[in-house]
Amino acid sequence: MPLMALIAGRSFDDATVASINAAYQCALVTLGIKDRTDPVTRLIAETLLAIVDGGVRDEKLLCEQTVAAFRGADS
Repeated sequence: MPLMALIAGRSFDDATVASINAAYQCALVTLGIKDRTDPVTRLIAETLLAIVDGGVRDEKLLCEQTVAAFRGADS
């Protein structure tokens, strides 16, 4: 899973890691990504972590903002 590889080496508390993981799974489902080996999953993880770096920690907001970033890219 690209997300865990990107989280490795970064310092997050357990609650934040759980929130990030839940938001990542939510974003994959919402965006209809079924193939977890699809290279787009890395882009989703990187986008999610950029949002985390911006200070967002709530899993619902993380999912919404990550999905919005990709849906906006399609427009």
